Amino acid sequence: MALRVVCRTIILDQENAHVLLVRNKGETFWYAPGGGWDHEKESIKECLVRETLEETGIKLHPLRLLYVQEFRPGNGDEHLELFWFAFLIGPAALEEIHDEHGVVEEARWFSKDELREIKVFPEKLRDKFWYELSGVLSSPNAFLE
Repeated sequence: MALRVVCRTIILDQENAHVLLVRNKGETFWYAPGGGWDHEKESIKECLVRETLEETGIKLHPLRLLYVQEFRPGNGDEHLELFWFAFLIGPAALEEIHDEHGVVEEARWFSKDELREIKVFPEKLRDKFWYELSGVLSSPNAFLE
């Protein structure tokens, strides 16, 4: 069994009203942008910035660790998913996706109400995250270098 560390970013728009999610080709579920961390070549922060840029066209600065989740995809591997929070200071249009592995097909902003109508990962984005958001925004926690 191999352990894979996956870094994901939960990105909000400037009004904190929409979250940015991506979808893979041929899939019906949406998820927080991110991907595998190559610990020999990059820091976690570099992984977050790189993966988000590849999958959404947006360059950002992750603020703080929000959630850690253990995940077993069913192939015998084990994933440790690290979810980091970031928000956009100004408006950002989604640019062309530069996913070198060719997995991500679409990136899109979703409101709280729209999240209730789709299959989303992590499921916490559907409701509990929005209740926790006020605490996240009121207690800043810079990325530790």
